[in-house]
Amino acid sequence: MKSPQFIIQLGIPNYIPVLSLTFLIIATVISQDVYAPEELVAIEKFRPIIQDGLTQNYMYENKYLIRWLRAQNLNLKAAERMIRMNFVWRKEHHMDKIITEDWKKYEIEYPFNFDLKDYEGRPALSTRLGRINIRRIILSGQREKVRRYLIYGLERAVLNIHKVSNETGKEFISAHLLFNMAGYNINTHSCFQCNNQFNFVIVSLHC
Repeated sequence: MKSPQFIIQLGIPNYIPVLSLTFLIIATVISQDVYAPEELVAIEKFRPIIQDGLTQNYMYENKYLIRWLRAQNLNLKAAERMIRMNFVWRKEHHMDKIITEDWKKYEIEYPFNFDLKDYEGRPALSTRLGRINIRRIILSGQREKVRRYLIYGLERAVLNIHKVSNETGKEFISAHLLFNMAGYNINTHSCFQCNNQFNFVIVSLHC
């Protein structure tokens, strides 16, 4: 299932991972201040069609709705099918409650920085992969909880995109995601089941 719940050039063409000395950069921000006239028309038609599934205030905004429409070349029926699949995914994962859950323990042990901006003021987030020992997580029986924490991180990132957009008056629809590779060791942090957890994160980015 492809849908732009949190688009970092996943679900949109041009997904090109770039490895630098310190960071694995998996995003190129797309920022558009102006919608084409036909896009504005499509948004106004699209919103009432799917408003029964819009459970968060940010979902009513143009910058949220346009992503689904652009992904389907402004085809209303295709965009509706796509977003309703996302509604199902959000309901299955109780996404409307995830922000209010207690994540203090995990935020200390597996910290994300959600409030970053690049030098042009565009939204970004980062984490240190060397701090996240997936092998230890699996052996300690925390796999499902940490999986949910990762989804929580994606929702926080989406909220930050809308926050920065509203603060700057620019229509950001995606963000930089930076993985700090300092301290990461393939022998310590990687295994077959560990790789499945990273695959889970990538799949969640599409949902």
